[in-house]
Amino acid sequence: MPGNETYAAFISYSHATDHELGRLLQQGIEKFAKPWYRQRARRVFLDDSVLAAESDLTQAILDGLAQSRNFLLLASPASALSPWVAKEVGWWLENRGRRTLFVLLTDGEAAWDNGVLDRRRTTALPLALHDVPEPRCVDLRKIRGVKLDPRNPGWESALADVVAPLDGIDKTELIGHHLRERRRTRRTITATISVLVVLLVAAVIFAVRSEQQSDRAQQQTLVATSRQLVAQAAAIRDTRPNTARQLLAQAYRMAPAAEVLGALMESPSIPRVVPGGSAVHDVAFSPRGDRMAMARDGGFALYEGVTERAVVPVDKYATAVAFSADGERVVATTLTGAVVVADTADPNRRGTWQSGLAGMNSVAFIANEPVVVVTGSGSRTWLLDVSNPLAPREIGKLPTSGGGGFDSTSAVSADGSTVALPGPFGAIELWDITDRANPKKRAVLSGHTTDVSILRFAPRGAVLASGSHDDTVRLWNTAKPEPYAVLSGSTLQVTALAFAPDGAALAVGDGNGFINLWDVTDPFRPRVSVLMRGHVAGINGLAFSQDSRVLASASEDGSPRRHVVRLWNVLAAARSSAVAVLPPGTTLAFGPDHLLASGYPMTLHDLSDVTRPKLVRTIRTNSVGGQPVAFSPDGTRLVTALPVVLMDPHSDAPPAATQTDRAESVVFSPDGTLIGAAPNGQPFTIWKRVGDQVTPAGTLTGSQAARHGISFSPDGRRAVTRGDKGQNLQLWDVSAPDSPKLVRTDDTKTDPVESVLFRPDGDVVVTGSSTGLITMRHSGDGSTIATASRHVGSVANLALRPDGKLLASAGESGEIVLWDAADAERLIEVGTLRAGGRYSAASIAFSPDGTMLGGADGQSTMIWSVDVPELLGRLCEESEPIPESEWRQYLPDVPYDPPCA
Repeated sequence: MPGNETYAAFISYSHATDHELGRLLQQGIEKFAKPWYRQRARRVFLDDSVLAAESDLTQAILDGLAQSRNFLLLASPASALSPWVAKEVGWWLENRGRRTLFVLLTDGEAAWDNGVLDRRRTTALPLALHDVPEPRCVDLRKIRGVKLDPRNPGWESALADVVAPLDGIDKTELIGHHLRERRRTRRTITATISVLVVLLVAAVIFAVRSEQQSDRAQQQTLVATSRQLVAQAAAIRDTRPNTARQLLAQAYRMAPAAEVLGALMESPSIPRVVPGGSAVHDVAFSPRGDRMAMARDGGFALYEGVTERAVVPVDKYATAVAFSADGERVVATTLTGAVVVADTADPNRRGTWQSGLAGMNSVAFIANEPVVVVTGSGSRTWLLDVSNPLAPREIGKLPTSGGGGFDSTSAVSADGSTVALPGPFGAIELWDITDRANPKKRAVLSGHTTDVSILRFAPRGAVLASGSHDDTVRLWNTAKPEPYAVLSGSTLQVTALAFAPDGAALAVGDGNGFINLWDVTDPFRPRVSVLMRGHVAGINGLAFSQDSRVLASASEDGSPRRHVVRLWNVLAAARSSAVAVLPPGTTLAFGPDHLLASGYPMTLHDLSDVTRPKLVRTIRTNSVGGQPVAFSPDGTRLVTALPVVLMDPHSDAPPAATQTDRAESVVFSPDGTLIGAAPNGQPFTIWKRVGDQVTPAGTLTGSQAARHGISFSPDGRRAVTRGDKGQNLQLWDVSAPDSPKLVRTDDTKTDPVESVLFRPDGDVVVTGSSTGLITMRHSGDGSTIATASRHVGSVANLALRPDGKLLASAGESGEIVLWDAADAERLIEVGTLRAGGRYSAASIAFSPDGTMLGGADGQSTMIWSVDVPELLGRLCEESEPIPESEWRQYLPDVPYDPPCA
């Protein structure tokens, strides 16, 4: 298009042979005779991509041709055979003509005789040029393959041959202009260097100062961006969990601030997403915990962890799925009325039972028996023996009462004696199936105002949960029978229910994709604990893992919309970010080599792989349950009670001496030579250790025992204690442990002290008060440095990571708060760890290497990871690298560089 040209030339070439030469030629033409103040003397179009030969010319190529004044063909045998080159030459001849087409011969032959092409000798030209009069030709064969240098006379001469007709001037004049511009550039550079030398000294001084300021500004910018990513990840953690994981990984990559570490510690609570491939109608966990099954369109799939291992095909789709108690059988119902039984070890070993009924919707195993209860439309229900997966057989059938609709449900009691079925008008029928061949209706429960949509029995006892289209869940005592309570809050009807195997929680899913987690430990007073959002369609199925730690939900996700199963980490009736949960206890202590002592009876666990704790042994002690415990700094000895006796944690032998008193607190000094211990309500006593011999020394008169009521300074020469009722704070000189000296008493009546800690530098003491206040104090004079108020109620538990930069505090509201304590003058809250329990009588502690945080609340012992590489690795493992479109959304000014690529 004349008048629209923006390129001096278009280069056509073979990518296979002339890719590098084409790039150098482009640079040479653009810079030949270039004034020093311009980026280029002329523009040259060079296609640097490899395109499919069978495709039409792309729009980018067409635009390049249309906007170019001349056509440069790098002629070679390869380009002669290139369909792309042929198309480009053909376009030029048709739209521009031959006068602006130049041949640059790089290989092969191009021979003309009196302007006529010699086709026998010519190998380098495409067919389109065979009948064209001889164009202007420049021979580059001699310099092709040589290391090209723009200052090389041969290269410059060849460039001049090409550029002169492009600019429409004589070659000699062009070379002269080129040399003049080169000399002018050199003079300009020399003059510029002279000026720069004059300014250099001042610039260096200024640069040092500005660089320091720039570094600080840049660091502040990175930290601010990192914090912003943490906040954005928190906002989308449930709606877009994969993106949230990527944002956290990038946040730490940009600035590993304490806020990011807090968010990383909480990140295990972000739900994992397992693509279902097609619509997922139900989900179930194997009792062994290593397998999961999805009932979906076309069949049901078996997973190991989150990896699909096998698919069992069915007609239409599988509607419900369940594992046997031993995990060796998996049974699924189908829309066409079939019941498919498969061996989980070999899914090809399977059999099918036909009900003759369209729409089987529910399946449940009778506990510890190879018998399943299956239900179809109209509440028609059968009992099947599936001990032989190849030949399931009917052993009983319940009479039909006409209740329930097309998607009828059923449930089997924990003892296998009762089946619950929907009855007419929202009623629930209880059937006694003790006599498998002759089931009997024993009761009818009434209360729902519309049809019952889902039924589930608790894992123990006689508690039945029923969900209805009336948007409520009712809890029933089927032993009486009578109602317990009504659970409300669901929207668009209740579609799924699941009891946790430990009986503590009930998950309720509704038609809007919301999941309510209820605490049902007291069925008369159930309380909703948490609402989990993120799905964009109704919940089709819910299932808890055997350890009650993972809740699976089958539904759909958005952005992009797809069928998935989500895996939510939970504990009791709350979401949890703990990476491991151990038996209950109110005390714990970390030892070396990732050992943890906790619980009662006290057990020793190996946490080398924190996600898979290994029981080492039960530690035999004479102490009463719930005793505090402490490892010696070298990890070779353990103490739990009074009188203080050293135990070998690796021995099965009990303590050599009898321990008769319960210790409220036992704490080693950093060098392991002193132990501070006290019974409940009594003053602390200092015990001296020499080898394995421990003897009582001085008493810290006026102190009063508390779980974290004493702490030794890093050098072991001082101790700080909680005074009587926490109304004062005492600093002691214990360099002579037989006669400790009270150095100072600080009045704390306004905020009675509950817990105390020396920072690793020894200059600061951290205290937690009964009013929820955390205070940083100078150890020298007791003056207040900073305070932070976050907890409701007493802060009886404090823990510092060994580097002193991360502080954990546990309050009575069931949460552990994480603080950035690197700056004693400014405590910054950086995260909250929740597990649903209360911490008024609990212990928290960091591991010696700072990679784990433990908390024991009497209900369970939880371990959180503080191991950044492990946490980052999990984030990347559980999510795909962030796509560039999302990167631009959150980091528009940062070059695309995904953290998990």
